[in-house]
Amino acid sequence: MEAAIAAAVAGQTDYDHEYRITYPNGAVHWIHARGHASYQADGTPKIIAGISLDITDRKKAEDHRDLLAKELAHRVKNTLATVQFIIRQTLQRSTSLEEAEVMLDARIMALAAAHDVLLRDTWEGATLSEVVGVALRPFGVEQEGRFTFRGPVLHLASRVALAFAMALHELATNAVKYGALSTEAGRVELTWDILDGVGSDRLRFRWQETDGPRVSPPTRTGFGSRMIERALAVEIGGTAEIAYHPAGILFTAVAPLPAISADG
Repeated sequence: MEAAIAAAVAGQTDYDHEYRITYPNGAVHWIHARGHASYQADGTPKIIAGISLDITDRKKAEDHRDLLAKELAHRVKNTLATVQFIIRQTLQRSTSLEEAEVMLDARIMALAAAHDVLLRDTWEGATLSEVVGVALRPFGVEQEGRFTFRGPVLHLASRVALAFAMALHELATNAVKYGALSTEAGRVELTWDILDGVGSDRLRFRWQETDGPRVSPPTRTGFGSRMIERALAVEIGGTAEIAYHPAGILFTAVAPLPAISADG
């Protein structure tokens, strides 16, 4: 600050400077100082007059805005990467443009629905039960007896919530086409609980299909299976596996809580 005033006096200009100070209690404050000097006839400085304002709140708001801008850029980049991945894999696995169009529409809508949940909490995440409800709404989750789900309240980080939403969409799509949801009697039970572990607790999530047609392992791995097993496993830092039991598909995901929790 002294250097800014000295430079202004030497150049006979106004000074306008922002600087930080530390209060005796350790609190850091930002100050905005503005002023000018009056001079004698021979150019010698006579008096300096100015004003200093505490702009700490403004600086905090600016820092928060910059953080949000960086976070938004990061979110947009990740979302575009997800969309690109979905498009590429869907086109590679579709047998016709018509099929690709239908699948892309459904997958993009599932991604959009998951984003809506996260936006309600300003991208701070969502509970697992919220994610389940939104992801399965197009498949009749509100229809009595079709789905049952239970588990403790668990707040997921935003990236994990999106990954779970997409995995659930793929599981439900497969169930409608080939599994329990392809028949009137078919049911899906979703459960999650917390397992005690060495070092940290773990989430165990299960999707169990019953009363549907007899299940056989697929002859090839499609995009949906890769989305469910590989992509989800990476995002949760754990495992995600589909077991093709004759009585119905069983999907199990296990992840350390610190890796998936919004509070982790």
